[in-house]
Amino acid sequence: MYKVLVATLAIVSTIGATVPTLLPLSAQAQSAPTQAAAKRVILTLKAEKQVKTGDKIAYEPTAGKSVKPGDVLRYTVNAKNGDKAVKNLMLTQPIPRGTTYLQNSAKALNGTELLFSLDGGKTYLAKPMIGKKEAPTTAYTNLRWKFTGMLAAKAQVNATYEVTIK
Repeated sequence: MYKVLVATLAIVSTIGATVPTLLPLSAQAQSAPTQAAAKRVILTLKAEKQVKTGDKIAYEPTAGKSVKPGDVLRYTVNAKNGDKAVKNLMLTQPIPRGTTYLQNSAKALNGTELLFSLDGGKTYLAKPMIGKKEAPTTAYTNLRWKFTGMLAAKAQVNATYEVTIK
């Protein structure tokens, strides 16, 4: 029986002179058997700083780099599956403190639904609302890629999103 496998990476940050420290956590599972499912998906998180040279945009590793307001960081979550297929995988990421989600920077991967949270990850919607208006990206606290099917054994997926330093 499969239920839901939730994969979460936490970003602990204090924006200042250096790029936020990245602390990957193990996958959290809500499927049977719980511990076996948690070991099945291996998560890694990579951060890169956007560098513009003329009309060209490139990304450089952030290790040891400093950031300033207005800089753009790209986060890439890599989920590598183990020996068994996983159903209903969800990759969840916080928007780091001191940053703002860059609108339309995250894309729904093939077979996923892209969802956003305004309340620290308690609820997720495709288009969060504040009153009768669509919420501004400055109000986003988390994002989630919800896979609608199976992630095959040994499969690997990457999900990216960008933030701007406040």
